[in-house]
Amino acid sequence: MRNKLTTSLLTLFLFVAAPLLGQEILLNAVDSESITVEQIESAISVVESRQGLDAETRGVVIEYLLDAQVQILSRRAAEEAAATYATSLETAPEETVALRTRLDEESLTPPTAESLGIDERTTLAELEQRLAQETADLTAFESQLVELKAQVEIELGRPAAIRDRIDRLRESREALAEIVNTHQKRRHCEPALMKNH
Repeated sequence: MRNKLTTSLLTLFLFVAAPLLGQEILLNAVDSESITVEQIESAISVVESRQGLDAETRGVVIEYLLDAQVQILSRRAAEEAAATYATSLETAPEETVALRTRLDEESLTPPTAESLGIDERTTLAELEQRLAQETADLTAFESQLVELKAQVEIELGRPAAIRDRIDRLRESREALAEIVNTHQKRRHCEPALMKNH
């Protein structure tokens, strides 16, 4: 979805801003994989230095370019996360088997004093210290569990937030197209007015 959005934004820029900038760009050569952050930075520089663009159009075009830049960086981060996830999917079955084996072994044999490292030489103070450490570890694990549950809740809400962002970008794109159309109509009307005077 992000690749399509990035492609749409950049295509919009190429359709709308390229004629304003007096540059010819081959649209069939554009795809979201070939556009780089450096190219977007270059386009931003061109738009910033371009004479004859009104501030509103310049601002909107730069905003879209910056958003496209963020989209590319987000895509890269998502691709890295996907690669990490794919790797973990490959190793998950072995890890699951190992964990299940270990848990089965632990559940079959209840802990003994010897397995816990306790013998007749262990003092009450050492036992209390171990108990305090185990309690602290348990609290830390419970805290991690709460954090993970909160993270899952956040991740479950992300699709709705992304849809909202896409809707806002569509509205902004339509507004930009209207501004550019108005600007182009003015530019086409000005030579006709000059001929009449």
